[in-house]
Amino acid sequence: MTDTSKTTRADGSTVTTKVLTEKLQDETGKITQRVTKTVTEAGTKLVDGVERSYKTVTTYVDGIQTKVERSLDDIKASSSTTPTAPPRTKT
Repeated sequence: MTDTSKTTRADGSTVTTKVLTEKLQDETGKITQRVTKTVTEAGTKLVDGVERSYKTVTTYVDGIQTKVERSLDDIKASSSTTPTAPPRTKT
């Protein structure tokens, strides 16, 4: 079973929480439950005078933090702009 929720903070950043509950059976037939929770936070922040987009993904298995992934990108560098040529005129 998977449960997902998303909230938006006052600063515009978003937090998405996904909870996956699995029932597992080992070789002896014993059934256990494993809960994996993934929390993703994304938004923009000012770093050294430059506005950057960030994303942090934190994974928990059975309440224990197992993994953290972070990314930080310069917003200006990540936006694509294509220069346009001046219009041609017939002579």
